[in-house]
Amino acid sequence: MLDSLLSKGTRHYELKDIRKQNNDHTIIYSYKGFKQGDADSVKLVAVVNFFMQDANPALEIEGMPVYVVDDIYGVYLDLFPIYQLADTEATIEETSKYGADKRVTNSSRTVYYSLRQRSGKNEWHFRRF
Repeated sequence: MLDSLLSKGTRHYELKDIRKQNNDHTIIYSYKGFKQGDADSVKLVAVVNFFMQDANPALEIEGMPVYVVDDIYGVYLDLFPIYQLADTEATIEETSKYGADKRVTNSSRTVYYSLRQRSGKNEWHFRRF
């Protein structure tokens, strides 16, 4: 799932590490040539929530695994195409100046998406909440 999202960006990332804590998985990718501590190196971090949909332990039904991307931290040109899946009217230039927020409502719920620059950093934050 993440690989298909990341393929929309400008860089090719490699999976470096997965850290699990309860139902959250922090997945760390790095751009080919990434060097720890090098300010010009590019790293992408995704926080993915995992749960078993339609599980019922009493009936011994395991359910289907569902992974939901909650947060992705990285460079703008890699995150904008992901944000644009939620906000098809967003433009790359305007969003880079001010960031963006989008509310998407379907018949059963409302989901908010946000793309914002992190304070004082050349790092952006895509968020689904």
